Amino acid sequence: HGGILKMAKKAEVILQFAGKSYTQDDFVKTAKEIWKNELKKKANEMTSMELYVKPEESKVYYVFNETECGSFDI
Repeated sequence: HGGILKMAKKAEVILQFAGKSYTQDDFVKTAKEIWKNELKKKANEMTSMELYVKPEESKVYYVFNETECGSFDI
């Protein structure tokens, strides 16, 4: 069961919908910008990030540090 992961040098998830294409890095970058610019937090204050992508709503919902919740448009 771990053989495939050992073979892969790099794995990437690309979400495509409505003629657009997004990578995990795109969502993480936007979330980090929200953390820094909107929430006025420092990078080292983030201990966890969960992102829930909902293409049907054109939104990404986030949970930072298991307590800070919100969303952004995609």
